[in-house]
Order: sequence, then structure tokens, then C-alpha cells
Amino acid sequence: MTHTNTRFIAFKLLNICLEDKISLKVLFANEPSFLRLPTEERAYVRYLLDTTFRHWGCITAVLAELTRPETKNNKPLWHALCLGQAQFWYTKTKAHAVVNETVELVKSHISPKLSGLVNAVLRKTMREEKTLSLIAHNPAHIICPHWSKRWGKQLDAEILNQIGAAALMRPAFDISVKENPEAWAKKLDGEVLPTGSIRLSNVSNLTEMPGFKDGDWWVQDLAAALPVKVMGDLKGKKVLDVCAAPGGKTAQLVSAGATVSALEISRNRIKILLENMRRLKLRCEPIQADATKWEAPEKFDSVLLDGPCSASGNLRKHPDALWLKKSDNLKSLIQIQQDLLNAATEWVKPGGTLVYCTCSIDKAENQDQIALFLKKHPEFTRDAIKPEEVSGLEECLTDRGDFLSLPYHYVKEWGGISGFYIARLKKTSST
Repeated sequence: MTHTNTRFIAFKLLNICLEDKISLKVLFANEPSFLRLPTEERAYVRYLLDTTFRHWGCITAVLAELTRPETKNNKPLWHALCLGQAQFWYTKTKAHAVVNETVELVKSHISPKLSGLVNAVLRKTMREEKTLSLIAHNPAHIICPHWSKRWGKQLDAEILNQIGAAALMRPAFDISVKENPEAWAKKLDGEVLPTGSIRLSNVSNLTEMPGFKDGDWWVQDLAAALPVKVMGDLKGKKVLDVCAAPGGKTAQLVSAGATVSALEISRNRIKILLENMRRLKLRCEPIQADATKWEAPEKFDSVLLDGPCSASGNLRKHPDALWLKKSDNLKSLIQIQQDLLNAATEWVKPGGTLVYCTCSIDKAENQDQIALFLKKHPEFTRDAIKPEEVSGLEECLTDRGDFLSLPYHYVKEWGGISGFYIARLKKTSST
């Protein structure tokens, strides 16, 4: 397959993603034209699209400065220009190759009449390094204007700048292991982080790496592994994992000795969870149900609720997310989170623990959500997370004892951490 065809697949996926609001994650898993590509070319398409979205604000701002307004109205043309810009500025592809490939793509798949315009615009923007540099230092063009405006009201300006800088970095790759992290880190050329997760420095073909097929480890972000770690001794405990797929936390819970019920609303997500559990040779009780309507047959010692959220803390790993979701979409997510939290009150035994977490950095999904919950449910109190429970990440503990990491935390030490929030609550009575 030629470079032109590979870039066309990237162009096709970019159009579908932006016009149909379908995430790259979903497209990479389901789009037939992408899945038919050889492994190396799929990796290139992933890299190109992730890079394009990581710098989307800067790219589109430069093009808006240097083109007529009607250019943006032709979406396929605009997307082709953005893809070309990303290749030149951020993948360091040779200028003549970018121009030739993009002109050919537009000529073949949009309109031959636009080839001259594309040639002129790309050559013009390639000379505008000063403009790009100025725009690149504006967090609003990095994070996404409507989100940076929202977070500008929640966070200090310098923190917002640091989040913007971190958003431009490629994400780290972490795994969790069943046992002996030091040995696995050595075998996989990784580093054991203070919390026990392993950060890998070199990942190629994931499924061919030692231990994957044998189920010795699973992919799990450092921050996402923390909620289970703050749940204490789980040996012999009955635990409910809500919104459990794809199963990283379920695997942690089972490995820690808990008897786990894994609750998911989607049949397909239950299927994914069970496939992962089979590979890991671990067992749980799968439950397919709408958690907001589900009546538990028994109460649990602990409940883990990883709520559906904006995923704004994953802006490095999923750079398209912030450009697909508007902050207005938060209203429905916040209502779902509230419904799940309210339902969870019936699942926890008196004296039991409820851990709520999101991969969001937005206050409305995190601190505000828990404040409202505690006001409505006096039978629960906050159980502050102690520094020794998140060894090495003490900076992320709030004054109230919740955990809140931001995407710029520990960039110098380990290459960063995803944005993540955890609140631990204790049920003190049955009313």
C-alpha cells in the first residue's frame, strides 16, 4: 500500500471523527479500511492522527490566520490542510512530500480544481514559523478554547499553562502485574513506579510481548490503578465494581483476593471484560444491568464506582476527546454520575467503603459532585486518603484528603501522569 493510500485512510478517519463525533479509539477498533492496513501502517495512521489532534488548536489557528474564511467551510479541504500541516510541523516530513501527497489526496478525493489552492496554502503556512510559535504558547489553542475558558475559572493561570504544555507530550505506557513487578520491569525494559505500576519505555507489538498471552499483566494507566490501592485489605471481601469494563480494576480487585461482581450496562462491554479476564485467568461475576435501576441481591463490603465522565484527564492519551466534546455535554454526564452515586448508597454495608473516581480534572465532576453527595447522604462521611497510601504521589492529595492528579504532575520525574480524581467514603450508618 502506498503512502498516498495510507494518508487517505488517515484523512478518512479524521473526517469521520470530526463530522460524526466518533472517537479515534472507536474508529481504530472498528473501521474496516483501517483494520485492513498492515501493522506498521496502522501504527503510522494512529501516530499521525494523534499528533494532528494534539496540535489541532495551533494548526487550525495558523490556517485561520493565513486563509480566507470560506476555506474552513469546505470541511474535507480544511481537514486535508490540517493533516498536511501536522505532517510538516510535527512529524518532520519533508516539505515537498507533504505538498505532493496532500495535493494528490485533494485532487483524487475532493476536487482537482482545488489542487492549486492547496499547493499555495501549504507553501505559505510552511513559511510562517513565527506565527506558529506565537500561537503555540497560548494554552487556549492547545487545550481547546471552550475548555480552557472553563478551566480558567477553576484553576490558576500558571497551572493551566502547565496543563497545556503537558497536553503536547506523548502519553506514557503503564501496566499492572499480578506479582513480582521488579522482575517484570527488568524483562520488559520498564521502570517500577512508587505505586507499583510499571512504566514501559518501548512498546511495539503489544500482544507479542512476554507475559501478555499468559495473562501475567494488563495495560493500566498509573492513575487508574490507584482507586483499588486505596481500598485497603480486600482479602475475602465482597466488592462491586461499577462501570467495570474493560476490566483493569476488576483484575486488580480479584488479584487482591476479593470476590468481585462486575456491573456493566452494555452487553458488548461485558464481553470485552470477560475476554480480558479469561486471558488473565481471573474470575468475576459479570452483571449486565443499568446500574441506576439495578437492585442488588446483597450489600457489599466495598463498592468501586468509576463514573462515566468527560475523560478530560486523558487529554494526552486521547487528544481528540476535548475537540469532540463540548463543556455543555457535562450536564448529562453529571446527572448520570449523581444517579450512580445515589444508587450506590443502597449497595454498601454499614461500615463499608464507597470509592468514587473519574478520569476527569473538571471540578463539577469531582469535588462538587462529592460535596453534593455528602450533603444529601449524611450516612456517608469522607474517609481521607493518607499520604502513605499513594506513596510518591503525595502532591496530588487535596486538603480534604481526596486524590486529584493533573496532567502536568510528575512530568520531570517520570514523564507525567493522567488527570484523575478519587474520593473515598465510609458508610457510617444504615440510614
